[in-house]
Amino acid sequence: MKNLIFDADGTIWDSAQPVADSWSEVLEKKYSDKLPFRFTKEDMYAVMGKTMTEIADTFFPALSEEEKKQVMQDCMAYENAYLADHPGMFYAGLTDTLKKLKNDGYHCCIVSNCQDGYLEAMLAGNKDLAECIEDTECFGRTFLPKSGSIELLLKRNHIAKSDAVYIGDTAMDEKAADDAGIAFIHAAYGFGTADHPAGVIHAPAELPAVLAQLNGDVNHEA
Repeated sequence: MKNLIFDADGTIWDSAQPVADSWSEVLEKKYSDKLPFRFTKEDMYAVMGKTMTEIADTFFPALSEEEKKQVMQDCMAYENAYLADHPGMFYAGLTDTLKKLKNDGYHCCIVSNCQDGYLEAMLAGNKDLAECIEDTECFGRTFLPKSGSIELLLKRNHIAKSDAVYIGDTAMDEKAADDAGIAFIHAAYGFGTADHPAGVIHAPAELPAVLAQLNGDVNHEA
């Protein structure tokens, strides 16, 4: 189990405040007549992990499907540019942990339900982290549920499902891992809960020990 696939929000970083700020600026500049409100980070926490379609339905229920699509496109495009200068908060110890895992022979990737360009914006704000990530996939490119994006990344990198684990913070992440047929580690320091994870970490620095235990158990059973 040397192939680690990470969720982004609530697992690698917390970008709720800058995302809320960027979306609020878009609404104020372009949609103040139809959408006269501002987002808070709590609004963003409530939709973390959902697809862009689900987020549009949550935030803009009164708009037509075409209007939702346009507002979301404007918000996400501006968000990607905004994050380059206003990055989210990377969780303490995460980058050092991934560097250690890379040195120990682990391979790190990211799969998220975000828009295309978001992961690139995130990694641009942390060059050391970017050097640890070998591949990424997202809803904005695949338009698949997260499990489908995970399976696509596995196939592209010739990774057996038994050799991979998904690390995420919500029950939606756990379900995605289950549906993709891979193990799941719950990042309990994030935004959500999990029902039956193979392992739990309360800080990124705990990940190597949990992986060693899981791999040790697998080797023992084999």
